[in-house]
Amino acid sequence: MTATKKPRKHHHLSRESIARAALELIDSEGIDAFSLRRLAQSLKVSAMSLYTYATDKDGIIRDVVALLLSEVVVVEDPAVRWEEAVLAGGKSLRAMALRHPRAWPLVALAPYDTWPMTAYGRRVDEALMRQGLPRELLPLLGSVIDAYATGFLLLETKALATPVASTASPFDGELQPPAPLYAMAHPEEAFDEGGRTIIAGLKARFGLASGAPAREGDC
Repeated sequence: MTATKKPRKHHHLSRESIARAALELIDSEGIDAFSLRRLAQSLKVSAMSLYTYATDKDGIIRDVVALLLSEVVVVEDPAVRWEEAVLAGGKSLRAMALRHPRAWPLVALAPYDTWPMTAYGRRVDEALMRQGLPRELLPLLGSVIDAYATGFLLLETKALATPVASTASPFDGELQPPAPLYAMAHPEEAFDEGGRTIIAGLKARFGLASGAPAREGDC
């Protein structure tokens, strides 16, 4: 009687190692090149081996998004004003996007009602409330800041993720069109100034004090 052959164990595999390999693949080759078969090849295992740790491709993508979000610094010190915490978080988000321009769309387009976005959003919201932002303004601030940051960074990272085929312009000798955000001379300053403008507008609209941290029990 022939003994049942046990599946081969790959001790180098784990949910995290698979996600990191997937991120490396996307960073180097782009989202369109990503597949379970290509990922398995990079790990030197069969595609079926991946299912021991991940349910499907979407599950691996969610783990990649979690890895990317783990690189973003969330300022949780209650002594920091919420405005400065938002700006610091934005800078860290931009730094992550520029490190991973080809993977950034995964974060930009990730659904907000599923993990890991829900966990990340809850962490940010709880920190901002401790730093003095009224609970009722969290959805508005979150949606406006997110729309701004997502759009800005999708444009800025596009230049890094897409090779430029030619430097020739069809407008040579004519009036040049407005430069896109990623071609601006000082995108870092522009990104920061945009965030400050949004915050100033919300503070003026709702009469918010300048970052008075919430008292214990207010949240």
